[in-house]
Amino acid sequence: VKVFYYEGDLIKIRPTSTGHFILATPNHPFLAVKRVKAGSRGGTKTISRLKQITIQKQSMEWIPAEELSVSDYLLTPIINDVDVEAINISDFIDVPIVNDEICYPQSPFSKKRITRPNRIPINRSFLTFCGFYVAEGHAEKRSIVFTFGKHEERYVEEILKIGKEIFGVTGRIYQYSKKIVVYFNAWYLPKLFKLWFGSSATTKKIPLWIKKLPAGKLVYFLEAYMRGDGCKITIHRRRRYTVSQISTASKTLAFDIFQIMLKIGIVPSISVEKQAGFKKESLIYRLGISSNGLERFMRSLGVNESTGIVQRRSQSFVNQRYAWLRIRSIERVHFKGYVYNLEVEESSSFVTELIAVHNSMHARYTPAEVFYYGAKPDPNLTEGVPDIVKYRVEDPLRHDVINIIEDRRIEDMGVEMWPGYKHERLFSNAYFWSQRMDVGEFFERYLSHFYDDKTGKYDISSMIPPGSNSKVRRAYREYLNRRIARMRHEAFLQRLITGKIKGADKLPLKERQLIENVAAEVEDALKPIEKENASKAKVVETLVNLTEKVIKKLKLKYYKPPIRRLGDSSWNQTFEEPMETDPKEVKAGIDDYFDEIIEVEYICTKCGRPYSRRYGHRIKPGGGAPPPGVNVRGRT
Repeated sequence: VKVFYYEGDLIKIRPTSTGHFILATPNHPFLAVKRVKAGSRGGTKTISRLKQITIQKQSMEWIPAEELSVSDYLLTPIINDVDVEAINISDFIDVPIVNDEICYPQSPFSKKRITRPNRIPINRSFLTFCGFYVAEGHAEKRSIVFTFGKHEERYVEEILKIGKEIFGVTGRIYQYSKKIVVYFNAWYLPKLFKLWFGSSATTKKIPLWIKKLPAGKLVYFLEAYMRGDGCKITIHRRRRYTVSQISTASKTLAFDIFQIMLKIGIVPSISVEKQAGFKKESLIYRLGISSNGLERFMRSLGVNESTGIVQRRSQSFVNQRYAWLRIRSIERVHFKGYVYNLEVEESSSFVTELIAVHNSMHARYTPAEVFYYGAKPDPNLTEGVPDIVKYRVEDPLRHDVINIIEDRRIEDMGVEMWPGYKHERLFSNAYFWSQRMDVGEFFERYLSHFYDDKTGKYDISSMIPPGSNSKVRRAYREYLNRRIARMRHEAFLQRLITGKIKGADKLPLKERQLIENVAAEVEDALKPIEKENASKAKVVETLVNLTEKVIKKLKLKYYKPPIRRLGDSSWNQTFEEPMETDPKEVKAGIDDYFDEIIEVEYICTKCGRPYSRRYGHRIKPGGGAPPPGVNVRGRT
């Protein structure tokens, strides 16, 4: 987040389709195309109709906001395809695994085991199930629930069949006077679907890995969502066009659907209305699909039918890489005060240009050996394919840890090279803090009852049913080790990036000492290579050695972070897809970060005792090193 005082005009740009406006300083650049008309007037080439525009790479350029005009086109990148054939549920949530299947007791004191598939195919059936959940489902304590109207019995049969086929769970049906409710009882399904899609109407979303699927798969998700949502079709006979309309109370979901439609080749329009009939003011987001978009969608499903209505000329269109959004209006708005970020109302995130700065630093200073660490080339791809396409992440843990350490190095370099970046870093840390889980709460909920304060060790033997064979006992121990590794991974990430751990006061002293010692060792080792002229070989050697030490000392080998993309880490994933969709919660988390930044307790790596008030991760000559963006006295 960039913080500076600004007095002057801001440029307010409102493109077609998206239903939002963008406020930017006059010199802020946008990837855009200047529109011209067909013919020749005064030596200027012009094109009169959208369909006559020839899309040329040379015509795309970065144009300052003050030089844009009405009818120019803003270019929105379309999410790249990353096809996934199958996933493991254990990659997303903690579940006990025996022989590559989810295995757990039928009840706390039962010897009978229930087994469910851990590997899930990403096919038409799965995406149809997910589409129906986003439209008609919600998560309860131990079940996911679908609610259909009486006239939607065929959807009930479809859901029951898919639930059994994909997840191995038999659904239960409850008939009411005006609705049919279907329950799928499996304790891990609510966790999984809440993580992926949210639960309530206002918090629904679509995860990034699904949005990255090819258009040929996404049509099945969208078809099920539109069927479940009850897509409304309005025929404007006087104006002679058809509009299909989707409605949702979730702002995040509305723009997720918008991104999916762009991949399919549809540019929907988005409008926002106040929802009537509720005491608390709420908004409803409507996505409209014109007749040409509707027919394109039907063709993608293999349905060759026409709406019978003349299509309205579109104001925006899509090619393989970008959505071209025509600028509908531009105006100047006077502003006086502090500017914290560039607010683009596509998401409730506070993410701004700081991520672009961070990524540009990576592109310039991160060695290729670090970028590809934990990845291997795909033998099925032919020669001549670029490495970034050819390589696949095979060891997500090592790929994640080395990139977390590299993130810290890059952030430190940014402050050294551009002193003004210190403020951006401080606010990025605050946003990061607001989005990450509370490590202390995780320990209390999942690990505290296995931990012995006297010995400082974990023991799960009391939970293993008597008479269990070696496979079952091993599965329980692995389950415990995965939870410990996940907690330590998150604690190390937070400590290395922000200088503190969320909920540290709830962690045992020995756990805090362990994390502090490992993080301090990493910080000391990074200092010699946090310079622009650092030897590439030295950087690679240091980062690889640190990665192996961190994994070994924290015993992280049992944890597999959901990292699939080259160069990805748990740090930058926080900024790509916000975990918290409520802006008030995000702001509260940021305020919490700044409130605690003065009153935080640390563990001294020399004497082993906790201390607060004075920042310094360890006692040594010259004082300690403050958390990023904070001086020794605690002032930002």
